[in-house]
Amino acid sequence: MFSFLLIHLMAGKNEAHFHVFFSVALLAAYRDRTVFVPAVVLVELNHLVRGYVWPYSVFGSDAINSWRPFEHVAGVMFEVVCLSFTIKQSHRQAIDVAHLNCFLAVVLAKMLLLGSVR
Repeated sequence: MFSFLLIHLMAGKNEAHFHVFFSVALLAAYRDRTVFVPAVVLVELNHLVRGYVWPYSVFGSDAINSWRPFEHVAGVMFEVVCLSFTIKQSHRQAIDVAHLNCFLAVVLAKMLLLGSVR
């Protein structure tokens, strides 16, 4: 939501739109792909509604272009797809590390039982 205010205050300059991309990237730190759904929906609704009601506040011009909101959302969707693959890979790596830790714990427990470790 802060991104939308920033875009509005900067009169739709492209630089302000990058805040949306940075914010979505920060959402990836949660390692939960479901948090992307509200972000994409909000970006789409914001750009569609304000793009038709007050295009200058979103795109920096008074010309209404019906495809422009979808261009912005396509960029966010591309980022979400890339980050989703990264999150999925991160989950797999975390599971692999957990399995390795369990294996090492079992090995250490057996060694302690046999008296190999002092």
